[in-house]
Amino acid sequence: IADDKGQWKRDYPDHGRIFVKDLQMGLRWLKANVKNFGGDPSRITVSGESAGSISTFYLMAKYNHDENGNQLFQRAIPMSGAEISCSRADYTNALHGSALSKALELTTGKDFSDMNGFEKLDALQKATEDELKAVLMVPLEKVRAAGINAKSLILSDNNIVFDLFMRPLAEGCEGDPDSTKYAVAGTNVYDTIATTPHAVDLLTGTVGNEARYWAFSMYMYPPSPAEHPLDFFYHGYLPMTFARCIDALPAKEGEDLASFVGGCASKDSPFHEADDDNPNLNLGYGDLWGKTEILSELQFRQPQIRLAENYSTNAAARAANKKCYMYIFEKGQVLPAKPWARAMHASELPYFFNHPYFTDYGPLNRSLMDRFGDMIISFVKDGVPKYRTNDGDAKTETPTEYRVKTDDVVKVPRSTIIIRDLEPNAEAENGNCTIEEVADPHRERRRLLMPVSKALPPGMF
Repeated sequence: IADDKGQWKRDYPDHGRIFVKDLQMGLRWLKANVKNFGGDPSRITVSGESAGSISTFYLMAKYNHDENGNQLFQRAIPMSGAEISCSRADYTNALHGSALSKALELTTGKDFSDMNGFEKLDALQKATEDELKAVLMVPLEKVRAAGINAKSLILSDNNIVFDLFMRPLAEGCEGDPDSTKYAVAGTNVYDTIATTPHAVDLLTGTVGNEARYWAFSMYMYPPSPAEHPLDFFYHGYLPMTFARCIDALPAKEGEDLASFVGGCASKDSPFHEADDDNPNLNLGYGDLWGKTEILSELQFRQPQIRLAENYSTNAAARAANKKCYMYIFEKGQVLPAKPWARAMHASELPYFFNHPYFTDYGPLNRSLMDRFGDMIISFVKDGVPKYRTNDGDAKTETPTEYRVKTDDVVKVPRSTIIIRDLEPNAEAENGNCTIEEVADPHRERRRLLMPVSKALPPGMF
């Protein structure tokens, strides 16, 4: 740590944006050289899934330009990953550092009161393994009682857990990490998407059952051999995550989320899942999948919808006739040993990359793979994801743009392309799959959860 805590900012002015600057540099090289490989620099498409989707949105929002201000790419396909803010990385890390250093004070008797945020983080790095183990056992209430605002920390049996976020810092927001200005200042991706002058054609979406991936992961790799594979997911991970969200929400939205979570066992709940009623599919955990769907909505679909909504109002995109489309990729019961897995996170990737030998997600439907691939190629070429509804169809359908109300457009339906692979119990070789357009799928879930999603502070997931 330099004596002058501002020196590192002068030495590393892009410290909060290194990874996205790396992506931007790669795109600059690509645009300058793609002709040498037979490519078209006017049809460059950026795509990514999960963290790659978040990176794609960052590039769209602020980094789609070279050193002369010229646009780098013309299409974007962010898949199953959105982000609330790119302005809180240092603030959140310093907040956690303050909480952890306070816990270190409580367990060791050391006094860090005269240290700035960077010095506190440095002290934590120098702590011994035993000291850090003790830190992680300090109840969060003791840290809060000591005056540290630790609401955004993940809870694990009400103890502190390291959770340092890696998000690009908005330009102009570098400074003293003890300052709360990071919570309110800087560039919000949702707002920037709506105003970025470097407009692209956008195709974005999610899979049908995103969060079942984490159930699948914990089923395959439980926290300990002695535990039932899903005990931690149902009794630990899900309630821990919802408690963290509720704790960080304003009172009304927190109460609403608690009500949605507590009520999803009822068949009248819009979050209830049919699999919850099937002992072979709910694995003995009752409302497991209803709760998982709420997590899927909050962590993936709701933020993705917000970004599509905001981008659909972008004046530069409208003026340049750039289009915005949404999709949902759905699957039936395709994993023989785990029929509940369905369209979990990343399950569309083998279809996107036309990879028929990718078997982790069960039998692959080659006919849908071909049609989905044609849809992606159509979007890359012309900015419109035209598709064939059924296998063997010669005619392609042109989907309606995803658009919400703007000053000059009254209403275009929240049209979503549903890519549906395999109905329950269907065989892959039968080609039982469709691509179709649906207006506002899961409308009630969107309507109820969007206020909660909008009220969540940055860095919740």
